[in-house]
Amino acid sequence: MIYVIGDSHTAVFSGLNKIQPKYPDVNKNDSINFFKTFHINDGTAYNSYSKAIPIIDNIINEYNINSNDYILFSYGEVDCRAHLLKQYEIKLKDNNIKDSDLILNELIIECVDRLIKTLLYFKNKNINIIAYGPIPTFKDIYINHVPIDRWYGDEKTRNKVTLIFNKYYEDKCKEYNIPFITLYYDLTNDYETIDGYHLNDKMHMSQKVMYLLIKKLYLINIINKDDFFKYNVYKIIKLSNKPSNYNWNNGNGFLGANGIRKTKLRPNGIDKNIAKDNLLIFKKISDNNNLNFYLIGGTLLGAVRDKDFITGDNDTDIKINFEDISILADITPILISNGLIPLRISTNEISFIKNNEYIDIEFEHKKTRFTKKLDKIKFLDTEFNIPSYHDEYLTICYGNWRVKSDNHTWIIPS
Repeated sequence: MIYVIGDSHTAVFSGLNKIQPKYPDVNKNDSINFFKTFHINDGTAYNSYSKAIPIIDNIINEYNINSNDYILFSYGEVDCRAHLLKQYEIKLKDNNIKDSDLILNELIIECVDRLIKTLLYFKNKNINIIAYGPIPTFKDIYINHVPIDRWYGDEKTRNKVTLIFNKYYEDKCKEYNIPFITLYYDLTNDYETIDGYHLNDKMHMSQKVMYLLIKKLYLINIINKDDFFKYNVYKIIKLSNKPSNYNWNNGNGFLGANGIRKTKLRPNGIDKNIAKDNLLIFKKISDNNNLNFYLIGGTLLGAVRDKDFITGDNDTDIKINFEDISILADITPILISNGLIPLRISTNEISFIKNNEYIDIEFEHKKTRFTKKLDKIKFLDTEFNIPSYHDEYLTICYGNWRVKSDNHTWIIPS
């Protein structure tokens, strides 16, 4: 279990688009089974050591947090949004100067050092801890309905402070071997502004960022592979609006345990025009959302040998990195709105369908010499990624692939 403790920005980890009640009132509706959130009263990094430690100690005892668990500390956003700049202005006035990067940096360093002291208090008690760096703040024009003392300075200045805070915070975490994540770099434009797409209430993140958080925690080995996969698959299933008794593994041709798939070509084959439209729609959405994929299987064979889909092929075959299933889950609403509907799911692949033509999306769990660096090919008047050394790749897959055949045995190259 990951216990998320800190300021109001713990809310995003609840799986809900609303602020959590303050401890000792506890949110009973956390919807992601590996997170438990606690919004505690004093939410500043600066005061975390003096005010938050007794409360967190109480939570540890109350919930019997042990060596199998983690505490993720959510602190710093309030400091960056208001307190640090307010203190900076006071310091400038006291010193009768207009600006000073030195003074600003000293204030940020002091604040982060106090927060690190809090984290080390729990680390030294053999508690597994994670640091969650502060998010950027939004444009002033959208916040005039909120009391102004909740913001200080302008958006770019606040986010400059947040950037310095995150950089120093991450460096200190590395020094003390503390796992660190932040959404700051994912959400800002040139590290200065954000567009508000991911926000819930002009201040807090919405569930639109959850796929990023889950992926970051998976990549640093906090969330295991099984939980990572289940979370994203559940999200896709929920978005599909299929009946609860729907059989997701209802397709033919899924990979066997030995990595070999035998398929017979469809008598009438795929509709090449529909398959082309489907693949180009998927590519456009993927490119717009940084989901990288490459052609495999019969689609790769057709692109290289025939410069077209194979006559009689069953479906369109592509592959993505396993960790990018989080991006796939996030763009599923866009795919659905464009008519690409999730239909089949297994541990090896997910299929989307439109107009009775499939796109099978397989997962690459480990890079091979063919996929560490991808080549490009012109296909359907568009540039697509394909495995490098594709002649050798296709030979391993199909044997004498240059000779057309009605039966294919496809072996996954390693």
